[in-house]
Amino acid sequence: PEPAAAPAPTQPTAAPTPEPAAAPEPTSAPASSDKTPAPDDLLQQGVSFIAGLAKTLKSPEATTKLISSIIKEDKETGKTYLNIPVPDKDSVQQALTLLTKLLSH
Repeated sequence: PEPAAAPAPTQPTAAPTPEPAAAPEPTSAPASSDKTPAPDDLLQQGVSFIAGLAKTLKSPEATTKLISSIIKEDKETGKTYLNIPVPDKDSVQQALTLLTKLLSH
């Protein structure tokens, strides 16, 4: 009989990526048919985001978890990338356009 094979070495597993927080329930109907959020909804979402981010940044453990979930390293090149899930390319374009306008004033 042949000796039993040694168990395969286990790879360390990355911390699980946190599930995205559920979007707050809209308090009013969208302003138009293109699903543009109502101003009240935008403000509520913005305040919730800032409050959640502030709470996360107060905790070193939560901050480390957040950073680990959005920073990725290319194993071949060693380069580090910011990896944030987005709904679509158009959303990124709109955000960059808004940021450009804000920074140009």
